Amino acid sequence: MPLPTWAKCHVFALGASFVLATGLPCPQVVRAAETLTTIDSARLIVTDSDEIPSAQANGWQVVKLTDRWPLSRYDTGRQGWYHATYTLATQPREPLAIYLRRLNMNAEIYLNGEKVASGGQFTEPISRNWNYPMYAQPALSQWRVGVNDIHIRHISYPGYGYISPIYIASATLLSKEHDLHYFLQVEIAQYLFPLTFTIGLFIFAIWLLRRQDYSYL
Repeated sequence: MPLPTWAKCHVFALGASFVLATGLPCPQVVRAAETLTTIDSARLIVTDSDEIPSAQANGWQVVKLTDRWPLSRYDTGRQGWYHATYTLATQPREPLAIYLRRLNMNAEIYLNGEKVASGGQFTEPISRNWNYPMYAQPALSQWRVGVNDIHIRHISYPGYGYISPIYIASATLLSKEHDLHYFLQVEIAQYLFPLTFTIGLFIFAIWLLRRQDYSYL
């Protein structure tokens, strides 16, 4: 459920004040060991395939997450598939979610071979999700006892490829994290654009009215 407007305003005011005062980056996902799993490494294969590559295919490599694509990787291609696993001892009784805090440029999430989230188009024009968090809440029936395979299809332009660690936890926890980061990473910029545009128009109007005036330092 999205944050109410008053809560967003308080979060923004408090968060912005703290960040400005301390010089720290935006807050990360809260890591509660009992409830949150952070996957910070995965296997990656660079391929243009639309289908999940075979686990035995040549070219898989282990990478750390966050993964920032080096320019040399684009010599092979601009699309890749990440593979990670998540083990369940018992069938979950409450919804679980898969969450990426940030990615660039676009991605899809698959659980046990089924697509559970998509950022949109992978052909030109590629959907621009360069600053969006991605959230997936698979059905309980899509999880299985034992090893669960998580695949992430990812595409980007040279110099911009980026994907965060993979977070898995209860949907209750991660939906709140997603709403918070969506507000911080996306909605604030949307709110600020009309303001900056209006300020620009105001300054331009002053210039039109007072073009004869000169200012010197």
